[in-house]
Amino acid sequence: MNEHRHLCPLLLLLSSALSVSTESSSADELVEAAGVKAGLLINATRVAIVGQAVAPPLFDTMVAIGKQRVVARLRRAVSFHTQ
Repeated sequence: MNEHRHLCPLLLLLSSALSVSTESSSADELVEAAGVKAGLLINATRVAIVGQAVAPPLFDTMVAIGKQRVVARLRRAVSFHTQ
């Protein structure tokens, strides 16, 4: 199963968002929009953004990295896995 196919809905949602947030309601919206289990989406996103499976909390990391870099890294991961 290709976990990274679930990044497309997340990428679209983040691209249109004004900012990334650490609030759980934002996290719940992202998971619901992707239509997958939270753990699957979080792990795939963490690898796409940080480059490894173990890292600080994902949403804190996303805020620290910033929306532009997060979106760029997700785009790169999606394009890599759709080739």
